[in-house]
Amino acid sequence: MTAININIRLLAQSIILVMSVHVILRAFLGSFYGLIELLFLSILFVLSLLYYVDRKKYFQLDYSGYFYLSFLAYLIMHMLIATITRSFEYDVRAYSFILVGLYEFKNSSITFLFPLLYFFINNNNQEKFEYFLIFVLKIAIIYTIFEQVVSLLGYRDFFITYMQGVIHEIPNAYSTRLGMYRPFGLIGSPHMLGILHVIGVIYMFHYKQYKWSILGLLAVFMSTSTTAYGVMIAVTGLYLIYSKKYLLAGIGALLSVVFIFIVLNRLEYVFSMVHLDEYSDLSSFDLFVHQIYGYYLLISNIIDPVSHMTLNAGPLSLVISYFSENPLNMLFGKGMMYEMSIRHYDLVQIHNYGVFAKEFALKNSDFYILNFIEQFGGLGTILLITIFFIIPIKKIYSYNMHHVLVLNAFLIATLHYAPTNFFILMMLVGYSIYSLYFKGEQNR
Repeated sequence: MTAININIRLLAQSIILVMSVHVILRAFLGSFYGLIELLFLSILFVLSLLYYVDRKKYFQLDYSGYFYLSFLAYLIMHMLIATITRSFEYDVRAYSFILVGLYEFKNSSITFLFPLLYFFINNNNQEKFEYFLIFVLKIAIIYTIFEQVVSLLGYRDFFITYMQGVIHEIPNAYSTRLGMYRPFGLIGSPHMLGILHVIGVIYMFHYKQYKWSILGLLAVFMSTSTTAYGVMIAVTGLYLIYSKKYLLAGIGALLSVVFIFIVLNRLEYVFSMVHLDEYSDLSSFDLFVHQIYGYYLLISNIIDPVSHMTLNAGPLSLVISYFSENPLNMLFGKGMMYEMSIRHYDLVQIHNYGVFAKEFALKNSDFYILNFIEQFGGLGTILLITIFFIIPIKKIYSYNMHHVLVLNAFLIATLHYAPTNFFILMMLVGYSIYSLYFKGEQNR
């Protein structure tokens, strides 16, 4: 049985290593790589469950493990109920909704199953496995720094060329922030790339690899991800509180207040401008401050592309409006929503997609937490916060604090884009869930 344990761990490490460079592989192999990735993840999932069934007497699941399984059941029930009820409400065959439901579940929720991939990790091999994860995170750090430096030296087109094999249409490929380009990194998105490096900093610091922690912070900065900056600051504050370093936490809070006043001062300066020509004279920091303001503006509003007027019809406003009109759905939500193009609807033979998409299409992918609230309601949101914040705090010790911080980082990141869409990122989050919720104190 020991040999099986080692083989599964090596298989998992091989899959994670390949997934860490999936952007490069997808650029050359296209959708074929996606099929291979899902196949090997499925094999690992089956082997992990078989390992658990064979050695379940060594696992001592507590309330938290069953709580997480209840969360998974809730997500799956949402998919099944939406498939059944909507097949009656619309003149569409049931199998079309089954395909649509599975497609959306694969894109948005399947990564919540990733904690079940790690039942072969126990007290004997956990440290080896985590050192392997650190190795992968170091590769990601080096690549981000390399991409940013090479891009700044004038070779940005090289990265854009191969990324066109991954992303059909790259918006603002040459856009900059804080004087740097928006790197794709090994995750394929500047928004979530920074979150990956935040997790890297957490691991490096936990294992006292302080030089790599500094490089990780540099990679976070070079990711140009505003979300990652906010998550890194929040995680640092949580670490100081968890480790009872209240003096440093207080100093950090004071510095944060000073920074907020500086931001507000610069924002007032930006608003004082009258002519568009004046914007060209703004510093990189002023533009960065204005982009932060844009996040808070667009969460509740939209800007009309013709009149440039601000309209109170943003994602938050739409969610509030929906639940105001449908208060009975506040507990369980609207149900599964879909992010699909017209060609996808044609493939699954939903031809009245205009009517269907108006009600069930995902309105905005910029604010994942709002989409989650709308789909899964108050109960789903309570489960999400409990799993990624409340229960981890109750389980916190010095030896597992990095896992608690990883889950906290995930929850904070959901305030913007969807971390669940990125498999390699969720492999790391899933491992932390497994470590806190399922591994327990296994016997040898």
